[in-house]
Amino acid sequence: AFFYRMPKGADLHMHLTGAVYAETWIHEAAEDNECVSAARLRFDADHHAPGCPAGETPAGGVLSDQQRYDALVDAFSMRAFVPSAGNSGHDHFFDTFYKFDVVSHGKDPEFVVQAVRRAAEQNESYLELMALGAGSPISKLGAQVGLDTDFEVTRQKLLQHGLDQLVTGLRNKVDDLEKGRVKGLGCDTEPDSPPCKVGVKYILQVLRLFPKEQVFAQTMAGFMLAS
Repeated sequence: AFFYRMPKGADLHMHLTGAVYAETWIHEAAEDNECVSAARLRFDADHHAPGCPAGETPAGGVLSDQQRYDALVDAFSMRAFVPSAGNSGHDHFFDTFYKFDVVSHGKDPEFVVQAVRRAAEQNESYLELMALGAGSPISKLGAQVGLDTDFEVTRQKLLQHGLDQLVTGLRNKVDDLEKGRVKGLGCDTEPDSPPCKVGVKYILQVLRLFPKEQVFAQTMAGFMLAS
């Protein structure tokens, strides 16, 4: 009780999909009729129930199977994780994203609501959510345009080939996230409720391990979006 009441300040660099509880992923997958690979403990992006291939089962069936349910929760989270040779906590955490990513598509506004509501319950005051990716198709455009020694030349090429339109798409996503947050938390009618008083900002992720011409395009998109 003491720690719940204690002010927490800010939660920075918060991966939005990484903040969704494993149990939520399972229930979302069941609603979407996803298939689950029993061996790989991940959802199948290419098949849906009842057409699950051999070795896979409908996600809905996991809800009534405690053993498989527990196995998925452990695979999707850090619960009960014990580091071992070749499997660090860092690796396990980032491997989880590939296991449930198929379920996340189109649901970011819903997940923002969950993250903000939980932050309010824990007496946090500010969130910076990793909810925007500058990967494909911006990276594809960067690969297409290349990188000149003169950055201004590269910038003009990116603009000539449609970077403005791609940034507009990112801006529209921010608008959708904010509209979903306001509606989902009822901030239009109760702006002074604890969840609505949590400050929320969005971070554009630059995939820094990509080739430099793609990193340049992603970074430029980030500056354009921020401006």
